[in-house]
Amino acid sequence: YWNGTNWVRQVDFIVERWVYPPLNINANTTYTLTALITGCTSSSTATVNLYGDWAAAPSVTIRHVEAMTGAVRFVVQNTSLVTTYTGMDFIITTIR
Repeated sequence: YWNGTNWVRQVDFIVERWVYPPLNINANTTYTLTALITGCTSSSTATVNLYGDWAAAPSVTIRHVEAMTGAVRFVVQNTSLVTTYTGMDFIITTIR
């Protein structure tokens, strides 16, 4: 980070990996999901990835990820007009 004079390297980060419980994503829908994560703050870094080996890439887009105090909120959109995905898992990684 920039301290006003020079760049300062941050050390001693905590990296955590979480799995959001399996979820059915209905066709042509958008979901706003919130995962409660102890220790997460609004200054944490958060990423969300789709988990699994899919025979064909699903028509699912993670549109937004937000680190919050005690939680990570993300928006998932199924852009398929006909396909419902069952048991879809998401990996959440936080760095603080």
